[in-house]
Amino acid sequence: QRHKPFEAMICGTAVRANIVDPISMQDARQTPFEGHLFCSTLREAPHGTSVVESLGIVQGVGVNADWAFTLSPTQATQQLAQSEALAFTEAYESLLAAAREIGANAVLGVKPEEPFHRMCVLRGSAVKLAVCSDTV
Repeated sequence: QRHKPFEAMICGTAVRANIVDPISMQDARQTPFEGHLFCSTLREAPHGTSVVESLGIVQGVGVNADWAFTLSPTQATQQLAQSEALAFTEAYESLLAAAREIGANAVLGVKPEEPFHRMCVLRGSAVKLAVCSDTV
């Protein structure tokens, strides 16, 4: 059963943050994370890193309204699957762009939603990470 369109708007993600100010970051042997921007469905920071700043919730939306009428059930199913995959890809790219715009280097706790056919919404917590040099 699909979500009600506005029911999902109140859902958020909680990310455990060990807030560390930049001055004490050097004392704690942490260096800024310099890897590629990434998304994860996990709410915890990856092994060897910690969340130093939570920047808020970001979202990406993708819609693919292209479709062609067919009487073939097989082709119709293939078109729907392809259309939803394209919507997911668009939502993912939009999520990354929103996170990049506010200076995040990771999006944690990503939750996918599909409020309507051929539409995808991804939401997660944009964060800044630091690498713990003890684990490197």
